[in-house]
Amino acid sequence: MEGSANNTTPKGFVFAVGALVRHRNKRFRGVVVDAHPHFQGPVDVGWVGDAMRKRWQQPWYELLVHGTKDVVYLPQESMELDPSEQPVSHPLIRLFFNRFVEGRYALEGMHH
Repeated sequence: MEGSANNTTPKGFVFAVGALVRHRNKRFRGVVVDAHPHFQGPVDVGWVGDAMRKRWQQPWYELLVHGTKDVVYLPQESMELDPSEQPVSHPLIRLFFNRFVEGRYALEGMHH
């Protein structure tokens, strides 16, 4: 895991693990559970253009999506902070965090 559950934000990352975020266009909201300095998914690079390669070089985040069982993987440019500061309802939330305080999730006692 590139991010950490102690709510620090590594250099180049806008969002820390535990941050509440939402998709800029689709407006679904969620919580960051992991972060990578660049795209970490499987790729067939034969068809990929320069614009997509550039997009892969930004931080990417794994999110638990509120009100669903979905986990999504998104680039930093498609996300913004969720101003609601409301908890996320997701069946996997307790696998990642054990407390919610002041609009953020944390894993108490864990330091990375």
